[in-house]
Amino acid sequence: MAFIPLNCPNCNGRIEYKKDEVLKCPYCETELLLKQNHVYYVDQTINHYHGTPPKVPPKQTASVKVMLILMLVLTGAIGTYFYYSNSSTYPKTEANLPVRKMPESEVLLSFLRDIFDKGAALPTEEELARIRYLTVEHSENDQWKFTYSLSDPFSDEEAEKITYITQDKKLNSQRIDQRDFEAFKGLTALDLTNTYEISQTDQTTLAHMPGLKSYGGAFNESFSTFSGYFGDKSTITELSTQLRSNQELALLLEFPNLNSLIHYLCG
Repeated sequence: MAFIPLNCPNCNGRIEYKKDEVLKCPYCETELLLKQNHVYYVDQTINHYHGTPPKVPPKQTASVKVMLILMLVLTGAIGTYFYYSNSSTYPKTEANLPVRKMPESEVLLSFLRDIFDKGAALPTEEELARIRYLTVEHSENDQWKFTYSLSDPFSDEEAEKITYITQDKKLNSQRIDQRDFEAFKGLTALDLTNTYEISQTDQTTLAHMPGLKSYGGAFNESFSTFSGYFGDKSTITELSTQLRSNQELALLLEFPNLNSLIHYLCG
């Protein structure tokens, strides 16, 4: 017995076989009958179809897959939009932890005890507030180096800047917690000089320093992170940072009075 081709003789469309039933073309709706290895028309007058048979309607499972893909794409697009639209407020950390009022790093406390002649006592918050300028560096000799001033260099061109170098080997082997610098609320300039030995955290805030005008980041510190440290960004006039993307470049617009930008690259 020869195989019977299940193609509609009217439009050449593919027909699904059903045993002992009248077959119907899904494209031109012509009814057919199988008999003695031949295809017979039951009714050829209802539809007269010409041309290429239409495509088979997609199955429901394909539609579900398409809908899932569209939902994933839409979710990703919405997430990307909110990420970049909120980048100007990234991060809002000052509400998470209270401002640190006294440094906790031993090497930093040792420096403060020496310059204020405190002996074993801790410096007071008022003494910490007297420091107006501070740069911190871990030198090639593996020594902590602090340069500070009790005068504001922005208002006093002759402000004396004093350099203090830690001599104790144990202290020089220690790291400094970035949040320790929150305790210097009187600062107008803080420069961490791209220092690797400063332990960074996104919980840092400098928003309580109304006089701060200049900031330099620690090693590889993201500008999109520390741009959220400040309270009134209009007071910032100097920044030292990396700019890694167009989004970070756009964040500079939030600093309307910026007149000095040092952009460094990490090797």
